[in-house]
Amino acid sequence: MKRALTIILFTLLASQLFAQRRGTELIGVVDFNALVLMHPAMVDYIPSEKAFKVALNQFQAAQQTQKKAEIQSQISALKSQNNAVQARLIDLRRQYERDIEKLLSDYTKKITNVVATETIAYETQNYNLKTELREKKYQSEAEKLSQQLAGGIESATKLEKFISNEGYTSYDETIKRFALIINEVKQASIYVAEKHGMSVVMNSSSDRIAKNLLKQQESNLNQEFSYKNVLFSQYVQPHENHPSFKNSVSDYYANIVDNAKIWLQYENDILNNFYSLLPQGSIITGGSNITSEVLAVIFKQHKINENISKAITDMFLNY
Repeated sequence: MKRALTIILFTLLASQLFAQRRGTELIGVVDFNALVLMHPAMVDYIPSEKAFKVALNQFQAAQQTQKKAEIQSQISALKSQNNAVQARLIDLRRQYERDIEKLLSDYTKKITNVVATETIAYETQNYNLKTELREKKYQSEAEKLSQQLAGGIESATKLEKFISNEGYTSYDETIKRFALIINEVKQASIYVAEKHGMSVVMNSSSDRIAKNLLKQQESNLNQEFSYKNVLFSQYVQPHENHPSFKNSVSDYYANIVDNAKIWLQYENDILNNFYSLLPQGSIITGGSNITSEVLAVIFKQHKINENISKAITDMFLNY
């Protein structure tokens, strides 16, 4: 019985250890943004146009030209409306300034050569009330016009996105194409992950982006500043007559926090030369990077030359 119990306990322990070991392999990591950029459908994307190149027949080209003209007409109407609102805002401001000047002029005339303090006090109160009411009226009208102008500018900006040059996808069609590419990358990621028994797939795109930023940014490190200024900042008790005597302790720790934030701002300068030593990817330990394998699946689906496929997918093995 004792021997059987030992075997059961050993089996359970071994299973747990195996599960823990497997657990580190159940997480996949992909550079999702890179997979989107490397998708074969991206060969038609023209960055300068922010759209995909398309071959249009005569009928499609005519449709695109007509749609572009319609949108341009709507944009022109909106811009004319926006200009009118802008002009109204200027007139409103000028009228407000004229009214304020007149109120001031009238007030000045009424108190000139007046000796009675009661009269001056009354006229001053009356002037302040009128100017306050006039300002409130102006602010209310100006706010409404400003909101109208902002809405008109936003509408025109949105419409401009839908204008496409001949031979390129429109804004909404470009969005649809990207959605298809992203969905295909997701499906390929799921396929490879399931093949390896991975229940979680994480995106490591931010790690590559951060690495590139570290290389690009210039140093602005203060050579006199170090972490020692943070951890070993000396507390100096001010004289009891000093204005900040009561708040000296809270000010001391607030200064430490400020210095700690400054130290974090030097992250790029400090870690730039040692980036290769840092943990790569979104996971500190365990997990498997399946970016190259997912890209290989996508390339195979689109019948990309095997040698070209291997050259690009191998790049992500040591990226």
